[in-house]
Amino acid sequence: MYGKWLPPLISAQAAGIDRLILVVHVLMLVLFIGWGTFFVICLYKFRRQEGRKALYEPVKGTLTKYVEVGVLVSEIIILFLLSMPIWAAYRKVPTDEEFQSDEKFKKPAVNIVVTGQQFKWSAHYPGADGKMGKTDIQYVSEDSNPVGLDPGDTDGKDDLVPPKIGMCVLALPTETPIVIHLRSKDVIHSFFFPVARIKQDAIPGMETPIWFKLESENVEFTTDLTLPDKQVLKVGKYDVACAQLCGKGHSSMNMQVYVMKPDDYQKWLAGAAKEEEFNEGELK
Repeated sequence: MYGKWLPPLISAQAAGIDRLILVVHVLMLVLFIGWGTFFVICLYKFRRQEGRKALYEPVKGTLTKYVEVGVLVSEIIILFLLSMPIWAAYRKVPTDEEFQSDEKFKKPAVNIVVTGQQFKWSAHYPGADGKMGKTDIQYVSEDSNPVGLDPGDTDGKDDLVPPKIGMCVLALPTETPIVIHLRSKDVIHSFFFPVARIKQDAIPGMETPIWFKLESENVEFTTDLTLPDKQVLKVGKYDVACAQLCGKGHSSMNMQVYVMKPDDYQKWLAGAAKEEEFNEGELK
């Protein structure tokens, strides 16, 4: 939205966040110039001179009081008229019925569980039945079952989990509401998707949902993704990073994100479901 100042934006709520960032920076620039100018004036006006003595008397700064009130009012406007509406619009995740009845969506959400751990992410997708299988820490195996999928739960029999779909790979459709359910196995991590302006902590012992919608017209479908059945999909390739210092490998904790159109997303799911090991396909 603002040229080279910020990363490209591909989500519906990103424009509002960018406007908020711009307004805050403009206010900070005005304050910096104003107070900087006032500081220089004071340095000059009250500089040391021969024959001048300091007077220890109360100073009546009427103008500065008006300035302080103006700054306070500006901050209140930013908080309650700009920040709060953006937060309120996305703090509560609508139900599938609400998504389907909303004119902006008219379809249920895609639900994905993303689990953070030192120092990688894992994505867990529901299978063809649309139901997410239960997970439990007692079933966690870093080699075969990193998300702890319960082998006795029938809802999870067709789920797509690492290593089937590839570790540290996240596929997302455009024009569809997406709900990411964040979890953590060990310490606090932070799911940061810059081009969607999404940042949310993953906290041990909690599941934190976030939702957003990606817009096709803003995605650059410039990368080829070859599926195991040799189909080639055009995808937008982006990254998710961890924005919370979580240990010595924090800087390498990222996740490849493949953004694709809804039809291609269904092809990706079908290809992953057919293969015993997906391994994220082949990028060209």
